[in-house]
Amino acid sequence: MNVPSLFERARLQPDEPGLVDRSQTLSWRDVEDRVVRLSNALLELGIPYGKRLAVLGENSNETVLIYAAAALAGLGTILVNYHLTTDEVQYLLDDGAAWAIWSSTESLPKATAAASSLGLLVLADVENTGDWRTRAGAGSNRRQPGNLPTTTDLIYTSGTTGSPKAVEFPSQITPTVDDRLQSMARHHMAGLGPHLVVGPLYHAGPHGAVGLLLTGSPVVVPGRFDADFVLDAIASHHIATSVMVPTHLIRLLGLPEQRRQEADASSLKMISVTGSACPITVKQAMIDWFGPVFVETYGASESGIITRITSDEWLAHPGSVGRALPRFHPLVLGRNGSPRPAGTGGVLYFVDDSGRGIRYHKDPEKTAAAHLVPGTFTLGDIGHVDEDGYLYITGRVTDMVISGGVNIYPAECEKILADHPAVTDVALFGIPDDEMGEQLVGLVSLKDATTTPDELVTFCRGSLAGYKIPRHLVVVPEVPRSPMGKIDKRSARDAYLATTQI
Repeated sequence: MNVPSLFERARLQPDEPGLVDRSQTLSWRDVEDRVVRLSNALLELGIPYGKRLAVLGENSNETVLIYAAAALAGLGTILVNYHLTTDEVQYLLDDGAAWAIWSSTESLPKATAAASSLGLLVLADVENTGDWRTRAGAGSNRRQPGNLPTTTDLIYTSGTTGSPKAVEFPSQITPTVDDRLQSMARHHMAGLGPHLVVGPLYHAGPHGAVGLLLTGSPVVVPGRFDADFVLDAIASHHIATSVMVPTHLIRLLGLPEQRRQEADASSLKMISVTGSACPITVKQAMIDWFGPVFVETYGASESGIITRITSDEWLAHPGSVGRALPRFHPLVLGRNGSPRPAGTGGVLYFVDDSGRGIRYHKDPEKTAAAHLVPGTFTLGDIGHVDEDGYLYITGRVTDMVISGGVNIYPAECEKILADHPAVTDVALFGIPDDEMGEQLVGLVSLKDATTTPDELVTFCRGSLAGYKIPRHLVVVPEVPRSPMGKIDKRSARDAYLATTQI
């Protein structure tokens, strides 16, 4: 398929909508002008090769434009979750070797505070502090050469220790800007039509919208997810593609039946479902409603997409996340490391024909721990492969909790709670949740009986983003631990469920 670039769109369809959010519509001419000017401004700042621009912004036209400008300039970015606290943002800036941080107006106080102690430049998306664009010669509308070298982006994913770790993407190296644009043009949604962003742009899946814009797909950015607004946007903007997590689908199905029946979703060609396992009943209901437009994928920021399954394949293999893409080959291993036969569960490993496997930025130990041998890695999941090569995920080796498609690592909050003077022990874990997939809950033991679970939750809010904080805590005399002193999460979960179901 011949995919037109942003620049071809601006030349052939200059007045057609290219980028839309709730506050403004930018034509392709406007998008080209702003992306090129921002790109020139970033280059004029002289950010050294290998250093990165951190981006802290809510879903909006401005956030998409700065990401696109950085890509055109060959700059690597650090995708910063705008829910993070100032201390958490500062950690990412320091660990990711940020040279500067761009911030939306809403997040500017947080960005400024996080950058101050590190002496980083703050590039703000507001006119009274945004003169960096003028000082850097942004008035020049020249286009940069495509042979500029590129630096990979960083996206942070916590480990079982609770310390955020960065992974580089794209996982396939693109040496120059032109190479990266060509890679973007091979995206499975490129050229299909207008794209709707419903997840946060700091996640890898929704972030694909930046590449789609640069390769000529109109992009609509409605902000935070609202099921009614999404249905309206699909109809009014003739949306062809989107990336959603199962929670989005559940909320769409939660709309009144008449509202769903009256909605026009006929323009849809592909919705990629990712983030966590999609319940079979939810997937079936959405196929019945929107038609066979769903493509479910399995993978991670570290690896990119490993498996993919279309709606028609899924109907024949319900519950599967598909077959491995050509670059990957699945291995299912038992506890002793021996291969398991088809249909039998075990730890999932993947052979990467490129030999790259997965890499954690500045963490060779974590990188090595994820590999059986170089190029053969695990994401920590348990599952099986059927006779036809279709993969099924049945559990996780790690304690990671996936809520609404977002990864939550209990150890991060456990460390905060352990610092509370009334807490003697704590264990956090996930339990099933009909809407979010899982929710984070836990057990605590206290030396001060007057302290309440609500007080502990409030204590966490000063240090962590809200989604990392447990939804419910139960006080117990003692948190279950193994003879080696490790928390027995299975026993802890059983104790929690027994307490809450009485």
